[in-house]
Amino acid sequence: MHGGSWSKGRVALLIVVAAVAAGCHGSSQSASKSTPAGSNLSACAADQLSASFRAEDGSTGHYHGLLTLLNTGPTACRLFATAALQMVGADGSPLATSTAVDTSAGRPTAVALAPTTRASMPVSWVEISSGEPCATPAWLQVVAPKDPHPLVAPWPGDHDVVCGHGVLTTQPVRPGIPRV
Repeated sequence: MHGGSWSKGRVALLIVVAAVAAGCHGSSQSASKSTPAGSNLSACAADQLSASFRAEDGSTGHYHGLLTLLNTGPTACRLFATAALQMVGADGSPLATSTAVDTSAGRPTAVALAPTTRASMPVSWVEISSGEPCATPAWLQVVAPKDPHPLVAPWPGDHDVVCGHGVLTTQPVRPGIPRV
């Protein structure tokens, strides 16, 4: 990959990151556990979160996954409403990636995350090429606003190709994990 492409991609990723909004909303987990009074909480730092990413389902050429974030820290924190994502190859090099936020499922708002609770962010991508090169990610980095340390989750091996110019479409982070 050329250095200029990486710089443009990185700038595009950072532009996508939405500002963390005050407040929070309901959860599939108990409201008192996953949504404590939140506007006065500190932003979650990468060192108090762990990330996992799994493929779920899809239709012809379009796949969906779920990025899950777990608060492993001792205190509640305010989780970013959206995040920039970066695909990384097996050799550790960044792959062409851009993040598009789909707000049709709701406006991005911050999520208060108590210790040992989870939040999730749906992610979708195209796996069939229409002539453009496709990427084979090994890892997915999650870049939270104002935190220079990304979270890293393995890319699901059963859906190892991303086409469509590396576009990952996300929905806003939400408390809990949706029931399938």
